[in-house]
Amino acid sequence: MKIRRLSEIDLARIGPLDPEEKRRRLRLLKQGRPPHTYNPLRAVVGDILKLQPELFAGGVYTPWAQISDGICKRAASDPEKKFNLAVAEALYDFGVQRQVMSYGKPIPPWNVGYGQSVAYWSLARVARSGGMFVFMRR
Repeated sequence: MKIRRLSEIDLARIGPLDPEEKRRRLRLLKQGRPPHTYNPLRAVVGDILKLQPELFAGGVYTPWAQISDGICKRAASDPEKKFNLAVAEALYDFGVQRQVMSYGKPIPPWNVGYGQSVAYWSLARVARSGGMFVFMRR
């Protein structure tokens, strides 16, 4: 019997929890993939965070209706659409309130262990008045 290796990121998330919660989370990991993905959101994240070439500043934010339509077209199920829209709306509100702009930046995956790597969630640097940041995914 082959036991799948637990990634360092999952181990770091689950390790500090109390024993009952650890068991519950490990069972969920064992069951496999979650019921939805955030691929529809990733496809429109450039519109949400005002992705533009670095030489050109300014521009306008994409209207929420256009972003919502893009996510709805790409979602495979109603739950996936609901989860993606919720996260997209939160990111959109954050971006508009804080006047966020993002710039395309190809960033290679980051090796963190044997056969494990961490990739950036979006290949963009995001700028706001407080500084720069990036979104990471496992």
